[in-house]
Amino acid sequence: MTDNFASLIDEKEPMLWQHVERCYNALYDLAKEEEHDGITLLVFRGKTTEVFRSLGISQQYYSPVFKQLEQLGSIVKVQRGTKGQDSVIAIRDRPTLEAWREIRGSRDLTPKVDLAILTGRVNEITKQMGGVNLVEAFSAVETRLNQLTKEISELKERISVLEA
Repeated sequence: MTDNFASLIDEKEPMLWQHVERCYNALYDLAKEEEHDGITLLVFRGKTTEVFRSLGISQQYYSPVFKQLEQLGSIVKVQRGTKGQDSVIAIRDRPTLEAWREIRGSRDLTPKVDLAILTGRVNEITKQMGGVNLVEAFSAVETRLNQLTKEISELKERISVLEA
């Protein structure tokens, strides 16, 4: 009975691999080159649910497929889509069956802070700061503070001369 169960799992995994590969290919085909900070990236902008649905894959595979594409380093979710906002996904290396089998074998249950999460956090901080360069801003504040300190000293000297 255990052998039958193992064979069912082995049969399901290649199906999952096929879904991972088909989903990557669809995202790749729909992606366009974009320039970001002097680097050309392949970026998909759109509704991932619609792409998934167009492939005719059961929705039960949606999360495992995208999770594995991220674990494989094949995609990086830059922006998670919402009802009114498209997903933004950087398309990276094509997944390989060998790499897929490796991550499937590891069964790592601890989520890692990946590039997509860090990119999202940096983007949020940048948005909150309004594009302010902190180094330049602090330098300007320091320069102005030094100038005001000098002017206050000069005013104190003038006042003391006038009072005398």
